Amino acid sequence: MEKQNKTTIIVVCGPSEDERTETKDEFWKKLAETIEEVRGRLIIIIIGDLNGRVGKADEESGETIGAHGETIRNNNGKRLIDFCLMNNLIITNTFFQHKEIHKITREVTREVANRGERSIIDYVIIGKDFRKEVQDTRVRRGAKLFTDHYLVMTKVKIKNCRDAEQKKKQSEKEVIQTYKLRQKECTERYREKIEIEMAKIKENTNINTLEEQWKIFKETIIETARITCGLTKINKGKKQTRWWSEEIKAEIKTKKNKWIKYLSKRNNENYNAYKTQRIKVKELFKKAKQNTWEEFGEKMEQDSKASKEGGMQLCIWSMK
Repeated sequence: MEKQNKTTIIVVCGPSEDERTETKDEFWKKLAETIEEVRGRLIIIIIGDLNGRVGKADEESGETIGAHGETIRNNNGKRLIDFCLMNNLIITNTFFQHKEIHKITREVTREVANRGERSIIDYVIIGKDFRKEVQDTRVRRGAKLFTDHYLVMTKVKIKNCRDAEQKKKQSEKEVIQTYKLRQKECTERYREKIEIEMAKIKENTNINTLEEQWKIFKETIIETARITCGLTKINKGKKQTRWWSEEIKAEIKTKKNKWIKYLSKRNNENYNAYKTQRIKVKELFKKAKQNTWEEFGEKMEQDSKASKEGGMQLCIWSMK
């Protein structure tokens, strides 16, 4: 099966500010489900008329929007910000400094109060991880669209999928699963094999210099460990989290689902359920990290005792 490394563009038209709450809830629920279905692709881009005014960056919006939006924020805008925060998305329109006429996406001439209605409600939204790939988002007023909306254009520099895949392969590294040596069965198997290989080295009369002895000794130790313990691939550019587990992964997914449920129906019951789950996840993080440090300390203590009690005898014997 071909890997899902394509760019997914989702075109939307959100409910108006005056629409019923039930209609708004259904829209955001469906959009959240769509995001989940296509997650895992290289890039997800959401474009369209969201009918929401998000304002400028503040504590409530976090890193979802930048400092170059408009001053007004309405209910639909708050919903959009919540959705982006939950799905790690950013609204690109707000991150680039332009003249006002190159930011306003909709303009309606009205006789009321002798002034027009001008707003930013058409957006290009992308994953936060791809912020650097977005070079600009602005309005192009010259296009004849026969509507009160203006054309919004985004310049995105997307790396070639093959290049990204090649870079990923280059960042991967094979390492020996040395943790298996903690298992008694694997330790005995390793000891037996290393004794056989060291016996062969002793019988080799062609080894003259100390450098040759060390090179052969090192290669034998590593090769024997590779055969006995096996190999695994790790990403050199990715941090390895020792305390991560399937349990934590499942609880985080539950937390996310409760947040989506709250967004679709905002009431105290749904919010309290999400809040309880969020606290549970934090406690799991804390406990998992604490257990990892305790295991690390115990291992250090065991290794220290082993070295004092002759745990390094095998290596000393091999160098004789």
